[in-house]
Amino acid sequence: MFLFATCRAHIVQDIINPSLKAGNIVICDRFADSTTVYQGFGRGLELKMIEQVNNIATGGLKPDMTILIDMPPERSLQRKHNIQEDRFEREDISFHHKIRNGYLELVRQEPDRWIVINGDQPIDDIHRVIWNKVSPLLANKHLLTNDG
Repeated sequence: MFLFATCRAHIVQDIINPSLKAGNIVICDRFADSTTVYQGFGRGLELKMIEQVNNIATGGLKPDMTILIDMPPERSLQRKHNIQEDRFEREDISFHHKIRNGYLELVRQEPDRWIVINGDQPIDDIHRVIWNKVSPLLANKHLLTNDG
């Protein structure tokens, strides 16, 4: 967990914060929620401690929007059958259920920040749903940037 936090602190300090200060939009494929879910819900580390470490690592920075592509773990693992497994994918199915339930709990705690997309649909449909949610924000950011 501390290695993830150290890496995240470096990325926030050297990449994310300077980009945000420059008025850019930053998109990450994983952030502190992943650490909370995998280390807390999945591995059983104390959630309050993880929250404190995440806050130190990120300086309290939270995403404006987080997208969760949700589907039963059995199906998501089937989709990854041609991809080399990492240590998380080699975990038993109960671990993956803990991860899913952890993400859904975070969604329940902060519903305004999360967009949950049914991942049990064709990838092109998932792409379209994400684009439909994100593109208006990008357009608004572009308008704000151009108008001052």
